[in-house]
Amino acid sequence: MTANMREGLERCLLDAIDETLSLVLSERTKEAIYAHIEKHFDLRREEIPRKPDLLAICLEEIFGQAAPIVEKMILKKLYSKLGIDFEERKDWSFKDCIISAEGSVGAL
Repeated sequence: MTANMREGLERCLLDAIDETLSLVLSERTKEAIYAHIEKHFDLRREEIPRKPDLLAICLEEIFGQAAPIVEKMILKKLYSKLGIDFEERKDWSFKDCIISAEGSVGAL
């Protein structure tokens, strides 16, 4: 995967997260969540694409049992932005789905 493709994928992921959080919550709450993640997990918004497993932990702490639903919404939006079909797999983690998307983009 080229650097430009990687940047594009990271931008799409951040956009998907932003759009999902804005859809589920308000804009102010989305910003509060980013502030919480940065303060309590030392994870800045820009670092999220390189640390999706840590984002999953953050979402679980914030949303509890609803975290998988939020993750799935983010993944569906990401896959849509990348022009690929999202296929849910029970044994895959959030990070696994993002890695799969990277592979699909790299293969295009």
